[in-house]
Amino acid sequence: MKLHEIKEALSRGKTVLWTNENYEVVKDSLGHYLVHCVVNNTYVGLTHKHGYLIEDDNEFFIKKNKQL
Repeated sequence: MKLHEIKEALSRGKTVLWTNENYEVVKDSLGHYLVHCVVNNTYVGLTHKHGYLIEDDNEFFIKKNKQL
């Protein structure tokens, strides 16, 4: 996913993950986009200071809802 696709998905209420379900992309109350590690409750910025994603854009994906 490209950066603009990640931001759009979050604005639509989708859950965006990086590599696996342990890393969720979130937008904080100040408007910053972060990757939250749910295992140890740490955060890292989604982009470098120049606006590039911290990791390969192919590693980000939208969580699929489980079918009942």
